[in-house]
Amino acid sequence: MTCQKGFGLIELLIGLTLVGILASIAYPGFSGMIEAQRHRDAALQLSHSLRSARTEALLRSQTMWVEAIDADWSRGWQIRPDNDDEQSLLAERARNGKPRIVGNSKIMNSIGFSAQGMPLQIGNGSLYMCMRDQPRSHYQVIVASNGRVRVDDSKSNQALCG
Repeated sequence: MTCQKGFGLIELLIGLTLVGILASIAYPGFSGMIEAQRHRDAALQLSHSLRSARTEALLRSQTMWVEAIDADWSRGWQIRPDNDDEQSLLAERARNGKPRIVGNSKIMNSIGFSAQGMPLQIGNGSLYMCMRDQPRSHYQVIVASNGRVRVDDSKSNQALCG
């Protein structure tokens, strides 16, 4: 009587086929979860940078700017004081363009904070984390007229994302 150890070729092929079928079923949900995490991560990084710039403005008693790299928030942003000296860059956060981030007219390319921590733009400004191939936003970074920065995680229709 012989004792067989391990799997045969047929058993191995059946197992691989089942794994492939399960992976193809799980992929759409998994990719949606990854996209949502990218949106959340971008919103949290951006809100942190805005809060840091506001704090620096208060600590230094100097106007601070957060500027989109190449006028595109999706590519990243820089924090710098209010002068033209290239050496004065405080921080830079480069991104790969995912997700697409757009700002409303108040903070389309940049936002400044005065020495008192107030935004230089009048009114609320919002940055939207746009969903892929849809005119919708999932996560918004909102800068209130008093300088407070918050993240809203609701999905909403947004014409700027279209």
